Amino acid sequence: MFIKEALPGFEKSGFTPSDERIVFRAPCTRQPFPRMRNFMIDASRQAKKRHLIYFTFEADVTQARQRIRRYKLRLGSSLSFSVFVLCCYCKAIEEDKRMHAMRLGKRQLVLFDDVDAAVIIEKEVDGALQPIHYIVRRANRKSFTEIQGEVRWAAATPFEEMYTRLDRIFFTRVPQFLRDLTYWLHRQSPRLTKMFHGTTCITSVGMFGSGSNYMMPLIGMTSSLSVGGIKPNYLPVDGRMEKREMLSLVLTLDHDIIDGAYAMRFITRLKDLIDRGFGLPATDDT
Repeated sequence: MFIKEALPGFEKSGFTPSDERIVFRAPCTRQPFPRMRNFMIDASRQAKKRHLIYFTFEADVTQARQRIRRYKLRLGSSLSFSVFVLCCYCKAIEEDKRMHAMRLGKRQLVLFDDVDAAVIIEKEVDGALQPIHYIVRRANRKSFTEIQGEVRWAAATPFEEMYTRLDRIFFTRVPQFLRDLTYWLHRQSPRLTKMFHGTTCITSVGMFGSGSNYMMPLIGMTSSLSVGGIKPNYLPVDGRMEKREMLSLVLTLDHDIIDGAYAMRFITRLKDLIDRGFGLPATDDT
């Protein structure tokens, strides 16, 4: 028997031929594979066609979180930390449009004025939790309150109401080669890509965990930002060591368009915006 040949000392182990059948008929539960997972499979397959590079870094969010806590204490309503980071990210891209540029053919780049940010939200789809995207249009031209209202609406709206029946049929019924043809057509037109996918992407995985954590996503865009967890750290401030709250971040970039030094200048600007709490509504003392 195969088991006897593969396991020396088989007879001495007390393992009987009847147990053999149990091994090969291991108890398990079968579930249907959600067809809407094609959304994630397609996105990953398209992302692999890009030459992605990753930058892990931390940003000081001590001041921003203090302002968020004061706002809730004074006014009784909460502010979304993830939306705050999104506002800073879109502002930084607005100042440096190359960060969400798209190729047009082999000789041109298209730099959009508006930042259409695809926000990743987890929803129940066909009985299983799955990340989907909601595009905040012209996010660089909207206030914190406007963006927060949109994102909260998207988080509270059922998947079936956000995506049309035609959208669902595309991922569940259309063969893969036809879906790939559609993605290829999108890549030939930056305007189509912007319409269906946005110009950049942000995902917040830190809200599901604690402490420092990083995610290296497969994203088929020129740039995307992954927001991780927060951990305390002691840093020198005005000549003395202070306890600060540090946010873990990962910037994903298409190396065909963005180089390392260029990315570091962008990260420096993004960290500055986060550090001073850009976009947060003012309280009485700010």
